[in-house]
Amino acid sequence: MKLQLIQINKCSFVIEMIIVFLFLKLSYPLVIDLLRVYYKKYKTLLLNNLYEALKIINCHLSLTLYVNKKLNQMKQLEQKLKTNLIEYLFQISKFQLESQNHQYYYYQDLS
Repeated sequence: MKLQLIQINKCSFVIEMIIVFLFLKLSYPLVIDLLRVYYKKYKTLLLNNLYEALKIINCHLSLTLYVNKKLNQMKQLEQKLKTNLIEYLFQISKFQLESQNHQYYYYQDLS
């Protein structure tokens, strides 16, 4: 009787481990994608907090200077992307206005 219980426990343990393994295998891509998204979203904030902490500890560490350099590069890149986006949106709106004007004149000529 005890031997059967031990065997049943071993079998159930193996089945549980297989289920856990399959769950991890299936959820791995989702977790990795979530981590990528959060990394992209909070990268600047994380680096800024790291820089502030390193600055409090010691201002002249090479790691502090490196983090500061990367933070400045990221801020410049974000600013460049924002200006490019604004220019792109301005061009699109200008194009839409022009096309609306052409349609207006076209329909006015038809009337």
